[in-house]
Amino acid sequence: MTITYTADQIRQRYVDAMGEELGKLYHVLWEEIRWLHTSWGEYVSLFGTSPERIEVLNRAANGYFYIVEQMMWDQVILSVTHFTDKPAAGDQARLTLLELPRAISDKGLCGSVWRGIKKAEEKAEFCRDWRNRHVAHRNLDLALERPKAKLLKPGSRKKMQDAIDAVAGVLHTVGDHYGQPRINFEVPIRAGAEHLVYILDDWLELQRTRREDAAGLFSSAAWVGRRRAGGRS
Repeated sequence: MTITYTADQIRQRYVDAMGEELGKLYHVLWEEIRWLHTSWGEYVSLFGTSPERIEVLNRAANGYFYIVEQMMWDQVILSVTHFTDKPAAGDQARLTLLELPRAISDKGLCGSVWRGIKKAEEKAEFCRDWRNRHVAHRNLDLALERPKAKLLKPGSRKKMQDAIDAVAGVLHTVGDHYGQPRINFEVPIRAGAEHLVYILDDWLELQRTRREDAAGLFSSAAWVGRRRAGGRS
């Protein structure tokens, strides 16, 4: 039997285990990283699964899916950097992993969390470079392809997955300490990207069949026409 909890029940469970401040902060970060994993999973499902799947997208609407790919990649870049931002800029407080140590009283756990944050920052370094010089702002030297332009740090699906895993690792450290069940971030959404690809593939196959049927009918009609023309001559 599957038990479903509401968002309020889940938050209260964390508050009961961790205390008011840390429990609420952990819950909000948990929700953010769950969405990050969902977005990344949909990106990989569309663009990082197989060449055959890319071929389906290109045949269906290559221009549109090129835009979708760029937008989804940029959004994940932004999401990853949000987690490793400094907790404040001027008078503006930010939701970030760096808020966790401030809310943790246990020194041992605090040290473990800091080590996890440092690892996440290292893994997300390329994301920050992309955000600062390409996504949130466009570096002029790069845009004009000037010889002095410093290239963006190399990015890849592997590097992105490592960064996301490192961010999730920080929350796992906190949750494990307080005896909370491990968070399963890999659950695909219903009727998501994979479902879309199957629909597009079926539609493309239907269009191909219709074209072949139409071509067959045209050939048959032309043959009958020739027979009739030949009969009249």
